[in-house]
Amino acid sequence: MRLFSFRLVAATPLLLLLLQTVDGFYSQQLQLHLQPFFASSRRIFPVKTSYHQNARASSHVMIYCPDQSTRGLMEEPISSAPSFSLTPRNCRSRIASITATNLGGFVSHESNDIVIHFRDDSCFVAVTGNSASGKSLLLAKTLELICGAKASASLLRPGAASASVKVQIRLAEPHLAAISQAFEKLGLDVSSLTQHHELILERTLHLQTRSNSVLGRPRLKSVCRVNGQVTTLKDMASISQPLLVVVDASAAAAGLANEDARLAIIDTGVAPSILETYHFARERYQLCRQKREQMEYELTANGSKLFGGMEVHEKDMELLGHYIAELDALELRIQRFCESLSPGVEDLSHNSVLAGISYGISRTKWNDDVGKDGIFRSALLERLCLLRDNILELDGRIASALLVIDALGSLSTEKSAMTAMERARKHLYDVTAAHSMTPDEKEILPGAAAAERIHDMLNEIETALVDCSTFIEDDEKGLLKGLERERSSCAIGADQIESLICDWSSLARKHGVTSYQLPFCHAQLQQQRDGGTRARELLPMILADEKQALEIYHEAGHNLLLARDHVVKQLEKDVTDRLPSLSMETTNLCIELLQIRSLTDASVSSGANYAESIAFKLWTERSSEMGGDVHDVASSGEKSRFLLALESSLPGCVGAVRRRNLHGGALLPSVPPIAVIYDEIDAHVGGSAANALATMLASQARNCQIVAITHSPPVGALADLHLVVRKSYNIDEFNKGVGPRTVVNVTEVDKSERRLELARMASGDLATSEAQMFAEALIREGVIRRDATKELY
Repeated sequence: MRLFSFRLVAATPLLLLLLQTVDGFYSQQLQLHLQPFFASSRRIFPVKTSYHQNARASSHVMIYCPDQSTRGLMEEPISSAPSFSLTPRNCRSRIASITATNLGGFVSHESNDIVIHFRDDSCFVAVTGNSASGKSLLLAKTLELICGAKASASLLRPGAASASVKVQIRLAEPHLAAISQAFEKLGLDVSSLTQHHELILERTLHLQTRSNSVLGRPRLKSVCRVNGQVTTLKDMASISQPLLVVVDASAAAAGLANEDARLAIIDTGVAPSILETYHFARERYQLCRQKREQMEYELTANGSKLFGGMEVHEKDMELLGHYIAELDALELRIQRFCESLSPGVEDLSHNSVLAGISYGISRTKWNDDVGKDGIFRSALLERLCLLRDNILELDGRIASALLVIDALGSLSTEKSAMTAMERARKHLYDVTAAHSMTPDEKEILPGAAAAERIHDMLNEIETALVDCSTFIEDDEKGLLKGLERERSSCAIGADQIESLICDWSSLARKHGVTSYQLPFCHAQLQQQRDGGTRARELLPMILADEKQALEIYHEAGHNLLLARDHVVKQLEKDVTDRLPSLSMETTNLCIELLQIRSLTDASVSSGANYAESIAFKLWTERSSEMGGDVHDVASSGEKSRFLLALESSLPGCVGAVRRRNLHGGALLPSVPPIAVIYDEIDAHVGGSAANALATMLASQARNCQIVAITHSPPVGALADLHLVVRKSYNIDEFNKGVGPRTVVNVTEVDKSERRLELARMASGDLATSEAQMFAEALIREGVIRRDATKELY
């Protein structure tokens, strides 16, 4: 947001007349007269005016123009006098309703939905109720869930499988145009947004089953919708976070002790373009530096592994070349051997095992890897060993088949079956060796018939042995022919493969690696030889790129430091001017911005740390010494008022404490927040300080919708809309054995109901009559202030 400032002198009667007052008709005329100056830009520029009552002759006009490139870089000091928007209330973006379903065990009388409605003219909303009535859960926690906060299963009503939260927002410029651009970037349909000028953000929490949970703990799954379109939680949060600011006073006060949180507060006022340029320049410098370090590592670290840490000289390069030549020769020899193994089509068609292995080897390269877990293992050596083992096994099977033939039918082998059968016949003949007997005598010889039968059986055995030997040796489908056919598919002998493997293993031992890692070692040596030369050629160029990136990074860091310094000065002055109105009359704010590290430090350039140190210090005019840090010396009430002064001076900065990790690349351009929700910002604040705090909240409501969860009567009295959260229990369901259900109602109070609520807030059950009189006085004062404020819109 760019701030233009100019002064109109008394020489222009019409403008002086318009500037003498800023209410009613004159403020509208002022806007009408100034609007033509900016008509050519086709934008609507809200006009803000302020003037000093003691110097009406020289009124000060400030025109705020939305400009993404210069947001927060205020070119003129912010006036200490209050400034306000001339945009009518009903033309501003605002929250229309908040709906919570099954959240925290709360239900309404009618259903499980608890709906909180906000009137069109409700710029300042006070939400009150007894302690533990559910105010923070229904408002602050609901909006935090919409903005991407982490959800837990305890948020669901007992017995419920899901819960949901929904926020309905009425949109006007400049938010409508900004959110339309965000829709286009996210690929969402813009028509639903432009037709109704309405943004609906919804998040549903589904309870997962126990089987899907970790350690038996229930888990939640989020389903997010933007105007009815399903999207991710991250995308929905990128839209909602800049628009809805939830200020948890206790958490934000604790965040002041964090260096990153304080920087996030200051960076809210820095132009997004400056922040994005800085982060881009830092990332580019990181990449250039990493590239240079990697190149230096290739030149030094890799060389030290092979040459004992010595610098690589010409002699070392000659030795390196010798190693590579040896491995090149082995690679060429093995590659030629592999090419010679290419089997024929016939062998492959017969499903030959050796042919399949040979085919795989012929298609395998020297550097092919079959390793796991990042460990190299040579595929070629593995397949060569497999082929060798299969050839040795097949040769052994063929030798065994030949032994079978000899054992069955060879007459020259003493232990063959055929030789044994012949011996058996000879012995059987000796049994019936009556050579001189006639046939008739033989028939009557004892055992003659049995011997004859044995001879017949031996003849059958002889025939079977001959058939078996013939089938094994000569038949095409026999054992030996099949084994020989399989062996013929690979003409290479196992000794040839063994010779290659031995040479392979010898070179592997020479280089101190396993045989399976030798190709990887070869590639590393080649990379060192080629990479060293290439690294020396590229290093000057890489150094030049790093130098240029460093210069750009320094320039971006310097611009960011100047921008932060500018924001610090403006914020320091504006907060100091606001503190007296918060009953801190003699207190001043001093913001110290120091550069504590060089941008090139590893911690800074890696993004893990920061280069500047920010300190918020409070000191009083009565003391000549500087005070301590806010988070150390301020009381809880003073911290709350200090946070309110910060948020009033720089809208959205306190919410940035929660979003400090989201820097750069924002979907939405620099637009002010639509609503700021203060969760008990008035805690630990009482007396005149509470009145001053309520006045400042009402003043801040001139720029955006303010929702204050409060226990302070002055805040409730000054609000445009007063909502009361009441909690009760459904006893009927308890009597039925279902268990008591927590019933919560959120109602708007006015007139007598508002007086009773303010009286309860002031005194509880004590002195009710006097408390109601006090509440009536607060209401009268609130009506007067609200009427005066409404005329300013």
